[in-house]
Amino acid sequence: MTLSTDMYIQGEVDLAELRDVVKAALAKHDDQGRTPDQQVWETGGEVWTHSDLTTPGQGLPAWTFIHYGENGAWRNPEPEYEDPEYVDEGEEPRIVTPRHFARIDFDTAYGYTGPNGEGCSELHTALMIQVGAWIDAQGVPWQWRNEYTGEIHNAYEGFEEFAGNGYEATAWFKRVMPAIAAAAAEEAK
Repeated sequence: MTLSTDMYIQGEVDLAELRDVVKAALAKHDDQGRTPDQQVWETGGEVWTHSDLTTPGQGLPAWTFIHYGENGAWRNPEPEYEDPEYVDEGEEPRIVTPRHFARIDFDTAYGYTGPNGEGCSELHTALMIQVGAWIDAQGVPWQWRNEYTGEIHNAYEGFEEFAGNGYEATAWFKRVMPAIAAAAAEEAK
């Protein structure tokens, strides 16, 4: 199970520079000490159309995708709302995907523990702060989604709640994993 955190960049930015900023942020948290040029990235094929992504299995702290539109086009020019069929009577549908030029997805195992004991929520918060500072310097707004609650926040809002959700998820993970391992061992007999 993984934590997937999306950042929505809501204005045009240089995608090559964005990729370099994301690589530098990942390198800062790479306990193997790799530099950005030692990371393996690929451009998405048929399934991951118009995406750059880190190749899985290299041990980076987050499997990372940068999704963008074709030839500098907006990836999602209008916000997407939840299906009205599933909205409680009298409530307005929530935005589930804000309009964006590019979307960054950080994906880290719930069981992640960084070199200073930080969990996946703290890692994603740190990555968003680093990348967000660069986006801010471009004069572009950005939002992010708290996967635990589904809420979309503007820039740095909601990080404290996100960390709390992460502590709860980590505690749950630590309680459940022994039971899963025991069931798997029993099944293997």
